[in-house]
Amino acid sequence: MRLRQAQYWMHTVYDRNMEDIKSADAQIVYDDEFLRVIWQPGQADFVLVTFGNLINLAKGTNFFGDVPVRKLGFTCIGFMAKRPNWFPEESTRKAILAVQKFFYGVREVITYGGSMGGYAAIKYSS
Repeated sequence: MRLRQAQYWMHTVYDRNMEDIKSADAQIVYDDEFLRVIWQPGQADFVLVTFGNLINLAKGTNFFGDVPVRKLGFTCIGFMAKRPNWFPEESTRKAILAVQKFFYGVREVITYGGSMGGYAAIKYSS
C-alpha cells in the first residue's frame, strides 16, 4: 500500500504546478535558544516529522528534508537544532507540546532524521 501511495504522490506532484507548495507556506511554530520547529502544510494524509542533523542547523524556515517534502506535497513538522546539541529533552518536550494541534485527526505520523536527527527521531517517536 505504501508503494502505491508513493507512486500516486509522484504522479500527482509532477503533473501539477510546483508553485502550489513552496517555502513561503512554512511557518516557525516554536523557537527557543536550542531549537526551532517549522510547520510545512501539505496535501498528505499523514504527518512527516523530521529532525535535522549535525551539519544543517536552524536557518529561517529551512528544515531537514524540506526540498523533497515540498516537491512531494507532504505535510511536515521539522525540528531543527540551533547548534549540535542532540535535541535537549526539556526543550524538545516543550516543542512537542507546542505542535500537538497539528496531529489532531492524523492517522499516521512518520519520524525521520539522520545522525543527530536520527537519534531524536527514535527517542521522541512515541
